[in-house]
Amino acid sequence: MHNSLFFDVIGSSQSKTILFLHGGGSSGWSWKPIAEQLANNYRCVIADLPQHGKSQHIEPFSIPYASDCLAEIVDSLNNGEQWTLVGLSEGAQIGVELLTKHPEKFQFAILSGAMILPLPGSKWVSRGLLDWTYYWFVKPFQKSDWYIRMNMSLSVGIPGKYFPQFKKDFQQLSKSGWTNLMEANLSYRMPGSLNKVKTKSLFLCGEKEYGIMKKSAQLLAQTIPLAKAGRVKIPGKISLAQSHNWPLNYPELAVNIIQDWILQKDFIPSVEYVT
Repeated sequence: MHNSLFFDVIGSSQSKTILFLHGGGSSGWSWKPIAEQLANNYRCVIADLPQHGKSQHIEPFSIPYASDCLAEIVDSLNNGEQWTLVGLSEGAQIGVELLTKHPEKFQFAILSGAMILPLPGSKWVSRGLLDWTYYWFVKPFQKSDWYIRMNMSLSVGIPGKYFPQFKKDFQQLSKSGWTNLMEANLSYRMPGSLNKVKTKSLFLCGEKEYGIMKKSAQLLAQTIPLAKAGRVKIPGKISLAQSHNWPLNYPELAVNIIQDWILQKDFIPSVEYVT
């Protein structure tokens, strides 16, 4: 039995359930604009991952540990049906781990930005180096609003109206939390038994994301029998960070993609399927 993660439930317990997993360094609030629009038709469960948000005291963060904690939430709330799994970035990596270890719990999955391939130079990144980056790029600026706003916009692509929520997350980042989430993100690789997963899975990435993200989505879709890969097309000028964090920048688009995938529509507007 693991420590219980904090989670919110929005919507009726009689409805089909969607589990939302946020990205590293954020917390469950980042999925609420989407979940609130889906709550009339679905029960939405939004968790704070270990060492994040209101689960800050649950440690250490790792992708396997987070997936085990989340599986316990599914078991505790299960109403006899398979759930839908939705995750972004590090939450999408955890989603891949959940599909590997607990595929029977999920009928559908929509996972965006799940990196399973190594970034160039990542083999040289040690825990000591990650500790150093915390003291250079996080700790000195946790009371600096201008830096937090800049990081929110340029690094993670979060709209300015969410500054209070992002600031709170940034200010409570500890050295161990930062190092654990960065190490987990950089070292995660394709699990070995994904080819046995029967969950109908959609692996997405933003149209302007790094090639490594696009290749990861394609490889995941090629490995799981009932999976597809796609790129989210957004008209107009958008940064790489906003492209990665497209659900929070375009919540109505996220709502439509999630609903269309659950309904298994042959064509989902704004998704360009790739092979």
